Amino acid sequence: MFEKKKSSVDELQEKETDVMDILSKMLELEKEKHKVSPIKITVCVAGGIGTVMFVGLLCYRLVKTDFSFDSILSTLLAFFSIFISIFFYFKADETSTNFYKSSYDIMKDVSVTLGKIEERFGEKLNSLNDKVSHLDNISSEKSEEIKEQKDDKDKIINELMDKAHLDEEEKKKYRQQLEDSERQIEILKKEQFIARREADRLRLKMESEELQDRWEPNNKVLMSLLNGEKSNLSIATIRRLIRLGYLDDDGNVNEDKIINTLAMRR
Repeated sequence: MFEKKKSSVDELQEKETDVMDILSKMLELEKEKHKVSPIKITVCVAGGIGTVMFVGLLCYRLVKTDFSFDSILSTLLAFFSIFISIFFYFKADETSTNFYKSSYDIMKDVSVTLGKIEERFGEKLNSLNDKVSHLDNISSEKSEEIKEQKDDKDKIINELMDKAHLDEEEKKKYRQQLEDSERQIEILKKEQFIARREADRLRLKMESEELQDRWEPNNKVLMSLLNGEKSNLSIATIRRLIRLGYLDDDGNVNEDKIINTLAMRR
């Protein structure tokens, strides 16, 4: 019992360690989620500066020189590819943030669930510890009472021997005889317990057999037999019907006995 209690305490400590690890990971995820990436800031600044430079350069070229359609198209495609790259970067960053958020929510739910399990397990463990302590106290009290009774018995025996003015050899002899008698009494008590248990078992068996002997089929079962319907009857019921004579050993119905029984019940 104590080994089981120790094992339960160890399991509880392991669960507490797992919960602490999960909470640490949750805190790390939360910090990671709110942390501003320097790469993201650099990309935003570079994108803004590049956009301003592109607009300024485009306006300057349109004013000072003549741009061909191919030049304008190639320039637009180049900057469009840059913008697409920036867009994909922010989209990937958003996906990563959502992943961290989902992971945080999952870890939080797991932590709450483990906390509830730990709470219930702790209550049951405390209740079990209280019961074990109570039983240990009762066992200790009973052991002390047994020891006190034995000491009182030995004291009475010694007083009687002293009053009888017996020498040490005779006292030792009588003590040995008393111990042998006590051992024999314990053996007889065990044999008596075994005999009573066997008698109770046989008594229950006899009562069960008497109930089976007093069993009679009801009218519904008898009418089913007259109609030739035996498929809905259990094997035990068929055996009882054979024993009572409503069926023969081959399973044929004794119609006369069934009719007489039904007539007597009316």
